[in-house]
Parts: sequence; structure tokens; C-alpha cells
Amino acid sequence: MDYAKLICKNAQLSVRGSKKIIYEVLMGATKDSQEIAQLVIDSFVSEDYREGVHSFLEKRKPNFKYS
Repeated sequence: MDYAKLICKNAQLSVRGSKKIIYEVLMGATKDSQEIAQLVIDSFVSEDYREGVHSFLEKRKPNFKYS
């Protein structure tokens, strides 16, 4: 339960993307998967990603939007 709570504190777009990528890899997806590449790109251009970077640099907890 503690581990699940820790995961829930992360940006939800990243959590969903990670779960999808893990599933795809376990099902045999290759590194050339367009869907996996798009999940990574979507994460990097998200508002939550920028918030994560800013909060890290400002040494504070992130305030993710949980979209």
C-alpha cells in the first residue's frame, strides 16, 4: 500500500504511460513502436513535466494537475 501511495504522487500522465509501456514490452513490443514513442513525447511536452522540472529546481514538492 505504501508503494502504491508513492506511485500516486507522480504525474498521472507519466504513470499511465509507464504502465502502458511496461505492458507493451511484456507483450513483445520493440523499441521501434510508434505508440511507445508517442507516449514518451506526450510526457515530455506536458505541463506536469514542466512542473516536475521547476519543482525539482526550486527544491519543492510538485503540484501536478492529475489530468
